[in-house]
Amino acid sequence: KLTFPGGCLIGDDAGFLNFAKIKGSHTAMKSGMLCGEAVFEAIARGVEKGGDLAIARVLEGEDFFDKEL
Repeated sequence: KLTFPGGCLIGDDAGFLNFAKIKGSHTAMKSGMLCGEAVFEAIARGVEKGGDLAIARVLEGEDFFDKEL
């Protein structure tokens, strides 16, 4: 699970490091961008502090991560 009330896991903490290729900076940046967009949308919707983020937004880049990992 990548989201929790009030935040989300990104980068290496979320397991987006490709150990075989020793790569991870681009997946870390992409996950950060998706999480930032989810936070922005939650604020725009008026989600209370600690509320759930839109999991669909965070996982929108799932195809990207599938290809990279």
